[in-house]
Amino acid sequence: MTWRERLRYIVVNSGSTQAEIARRAGIAPETLSRVLNGAHSKPAFATVVRIARAARVHVGWLLDEPVRGIELSERERETIRAAGVILLDAISRSDRR
Repeated sequence: MTWRERLRYIVVNSGSTQAEIARRAGIAPETLSRVLNGAHSKPAFATVVRIARAARVHVGWLLDEPVRGIELSERERETIRAAGVILLDAISRSDRR
């Protein structure tokens, strides 16, 4: 999975709208859309970092950096990512209350 695919995945599964994530990142919704769909092929790193933070994901995860001292299979990483999405959804729902 590329960084862009991971970013798209977390945005889609965040429980927030793209407009909300763009607002939290301080960018235009159109910019977020272009980054996610690849129309903006080389976004500034700072923009990607702001989107990742707005989507509540660590940039290291986005870039698929290995965790020191822990070796996980791709299946294990996918399971952890899915759990993270569930947790983010729960947090998002509790923030709306």
